[in-house]
Amino acid sequence: KIQGSGTYIYRDKGKVVGKYVGNFVDGQRAGRGKFTWADGASLEGVFKAGKPWSGTRRNSVGKSVATYKAGKEHLK
Repeated sequence: KIQGSGTYIYRDKGKVVGKYVGNFVDGQRAGRGKFTWADGASLEGVFKAGKPWSGTRRNSVGKSVATYKAGKEHLK
């Protein structure tokens, strides 16, 4: 299992679909990190047990489209 800080590339049938840069605990995203989809959209903030806990989701041109608070997504 991945432990500590690092980068994980997500692939689907060999094609890169996303990338996470940040902290891992027991193989799951945990603590501060940033997930970026292949189209450039991103989610940056704090993760708990592999899921977004707090932070901001942006579309591919950088516009904020949602925030996360206490694990819940709030669309703008």
